[in-house]
Amino acid sequence: MLNNLKYTVKVWLFATVLPPLIVVIFLSIFFGDIQSEDAIVMLYMMMIMGMVFSTPAMLVFGLLLHIIKNTYSHRGEMVVMSIYSALAVSITFKLSFGEGFFKDPSMWEVVYAVVMIAGVWLFKKKDDIAESDDGRIN
Repeated sequence: MLNNLKYTVKVWLFATVLPPLIVVIFLSIFFGDIQSEDAIVMLYMMMIMGMVFSTPAMLVFGLLLHIIKNTYSHRGEMVVMSIYSALAVSITFKLSFGEGFFKDPSMWEVVYAVVMIAGVWLFKKKDDIAESDDGRIN
C-alpha cells in the first residue's frame, strides 16, 4: 500500500507541477505579452489550483491502483490507469470550469491529461522493479 501511495504522489506532483510550466512557457513564447511577474503569479496559481482541484481525483487514483493491483498484468494496470487519468482530468476540468474533453477541450486540459498519462508510464512502482528493468524513473 505504501508503494502505491508513493507512486500516486509522484504522478500527482508530476501532473500538477509540469503542465503549468508548459502552459506558461507556451504562452510566453507564442503570446509574448506576458510580463515575468505575471508569469510567475500565473504559474503558482495554476500549481496551487491544480493541486487543490486534483486531490479528490488522485485519492481515487490511489484507491483504484490498489484495487486493480493483482487483477491485471503490469501493462494492463498502466492502460487502466491511463484511461482513468484522461477521464479524471476531463471530469475535474468539467466540474471546475464547465468544459471537458468531450466538448471543446482547452489547451490546458490536454496538457494536463498528456502529462498525467506520461507520469503513469514514466514512474515505476516498487512492485515493478522485480518485473522489469526498462529504464523508467524510480
